[in-house]
Amino acid sequence: LDNTIKKLAASAASERKPNEGRAIINSRGERRVYRIVETPLHGSGDASLGGVAIDVTELDKSKTELRQQIEANQRTLDQIQTSVAIFGASQNLIYHNRAFQKLWNLDDAELSGRVYHGEILDNLRLGGHLPEPADYEAWKEHQLSLYTDGLSEPGSERLGDAPDEIWHLPDGRTVKVAKLRHPLGGVMVAFEDITEKVTLEAEFNTQIKVQ
Repeated sequence: LDNTIKKLAASAASERKPNEGRAIINSRGERRVYRIVETPLHGSGDASLGGVAIDVTELDKSKTELRQQIEANQRTLDQIQTSVAIFGASQNLIYHNRAFQKLWNLDDAELSGRVYHGEILDNLRLGGHLPEPADYEAWKEHQLSLYTDGLSEPGSERLGDAPDEIWHLPDGRTVKVAKLRHPLGGVMVAFEDITEKVTLEAEFNTQIKVQ
């Protein structure tokens, strides 16, 4: 037994309440991960403990592989120019790439802690960075509708993503917005600044008309 298990047992014995933790054990030359539970046995003497070791090696391996895959995907997203923000099922921001922060000119403080999708929209509106609809609350509700639309209907997990939108911002920029359900729950939003593309298309069309 390694020191981790001994400490768990000592804590359970001194505090007289169950204690659990994680231990890595070399079993027959193979690395195994165990969930250890130490519990005082009441009525069997003050020093009596019951210990259970649950082999969670495969679960631990799966979690590690998933974490590595997520980190690799995030490193890739940090290298692209498209702005990406991922929100959890509770509508809280769980990831954003550098391009997202740069596009909306947000500092670290505005994105730190538990920040929600609706709060980010409100802050962007206060800063004059969002379209100016006649009914902002209705517009905002539409932006957040993908979290709840159809979730109470049978087969709702197979519903499609929201159609792309074009936002014309007060500062003259044009942004293409794509929203889709995230496989792990929540919503992923991608923003692409297409201002230059729209400007070039307009200039080209003007030249064609002149000619």
